[in-house]
Amino acid sequence: MTLSQSIRLASPPMRNPTSAGQDSSRRRTSFPETIPGTPLGTRAVALAVALAVALALAACDVGPKYVAPSENLPGGFVAGSAVATPPADPELREWWAQFNDPLLTELIRDGDQANQSLAAALANVKAAWAGVGITESEFWPSVGLGGKYAREKVNITQVAAQGVDVSPYDVYAYGVGMSSWEIDIWGKVRNQVVAATEGANATLDSFRGLMVSIRAQIASTYIQARTLQARIEVAESVVGNLQQTVDLVALKVQHGTADQMSLDQASAELDMSASQLPQLRAAYDSTVSTLAVLCGTTTAPMMERLLASPGAIPDGPGVLSIGIPASLLERRADVQAREREYHASIATIAATEALHLPSLSLSGNFYISSNTVKGLGDISNEAYSFGPSINWLVFAGGRVNSQVAQAKARSEEALANYRNAVLTALADVESSASSVGQSQEALELQQRALTSAAAAFALAVLQFEQGLTDLTTLLSIANTLADVEDAVAQTQGLAAQDIVSLYKALGGGWETATLSEDAAAILKEKPDHVEDGWKPPTAASEPIPTPIVPTEPSTTKGQS
Repeated sequence: MTLSQSIRLASPPMRNPTSAGQDSSRRRTSFPETIPGTPLGTRAVALAVALAVALALAACDVGPKYVAPSENLPGGFVAGSAVATPPADPELREWWAQFNDPLLTELIRDGDQANQSLAAALANVKAAWAGVGITESEFWPSVGLGGKYAREKVNITQVAAQGVDVSPYDVYAYGVGMSSWEIDIWGKVRNQVVAATEGANATLDSFRGLMVSIRAQIASTYIQARTLQARIEVAESVVGNLQQTVDLVALKVQHGTADQMSLDQASAELDMSASQLPQLRAAYDSTVSTLAVLCGTTTAPMMERLLASPGAIPDGPGVLSIGIPASLLERRADVQAREREYHASIATIAATEALHLPSLSLSGNFYISSNTVKGLGDISNEAYSFGPSINWLVFAGGRVNSQVAQAKARSEEALANYRNAVLTALADVESSASSVGQSQEALELQQRALTSAAAAFALAVLQFEQGLTDLTTLLSIANTLADVEDAVAQTQGLAAQDIVSLYKALGGGWETATLSEDAAAILKEKPDHVEDGWKPPTAASEPIPTPIVPTEPSTTKGQS
């Protein structure tokens, strides 16, 4: 109940026709004290507060208590040829540094500071913590100050039997009012706070997961750009070799040692190879544009940076450590987020089950009311009310039971989502580790093939110049060399991208971040509800804060 509502609910000052000219302080309504002789009903207030405190101290939580889900995890992963055995803890803090590419490191830092998806996720984290504060406010009463002026007239039919003056009169009032404040006897609010806190932690974990994903996308897209640069160089080299072949055939035609058909055949091969360049360049431009968006910039400056810092396709470590499944679940942000959502769902069940039990509320107000402005300074014109009320919902058409059933179903969904996240995390690592091993094995074979194809082409050119082989054989060997060179470039890029995918599957890299000042400021704003154990970053280069673990509710059950 607000102050204005409290004032409106009070009876208007009744005036006897013979006292119309008296001071309003004498004509005010008489409000009996709760306990005679005690101003403001002090003893009543003390009694109500003592009752509320006693009930609160004796309070207990109802509903289920959270127990962390346990999973039957394998002792290790299926190790591939590129995975270290026995398993060791992976080095994930700054995994991109293992590619030994300074520009890649710069791009990762740019993404931390300017990626707009990360900026939106940070704002979502801030909103989630604000939501926890809103939920925690239910622990406290709402008290407001207010004032009022009204010109009122009493309906004659309401007071005709009392013979009072019903002409219009002025009402001035001001005071303080406390709306209905429910004492958290059964832990409803406490469990709602736990649910909100775990939800906020899940939002923070989602931010971490997005950071891992964005960094992996930047690294993978950068590798793709370098791969396309390498493929363009290969295509240009092939075109150059074919141009030399065309020139040689044209010379032979002039000397009568080759016919026009051979020249046309060589020219056709040249044009077909050259036609691949526009497609590769278009793919490169598109990849650079994607990389620019990931790093929070536009295409032109990103294009300039790549051209100003030419480099080969990044080459990651030959052997990787992936650890054990148990440690994976502690690193994967998506697994952590699903577990926190499950924890929140358990707390929601407990908060919902508390609706079955009676609730105790306190409400009250105190105000000065008078017919004149002068009377507002007279303490004898006070009016007040304060006291507890008990409410027990005994019939609601099955609404509460349905709400509890719904909360339990949501909890089953959250548990299933958690278990699915665990299985997905294990599968991601297994698949990525296998891909790393297979791509590295394929790369070794293709590099051997490249050595053989290059030697064969050099010999074929020499034999063609000496007339020991025909043009068809030369062009066939040249096409083989071109295909192998392009395949090697693609597989080099794929092998590096597979390593990035493995790092992403391992869930690493979110422990450190070089955030923008605005992003760091969002995480610096420690909410009032966060316990002192949370340490926000003091500089843009400091780690992202660890999740907040809410205080567990009392384990006592079924007592009050």
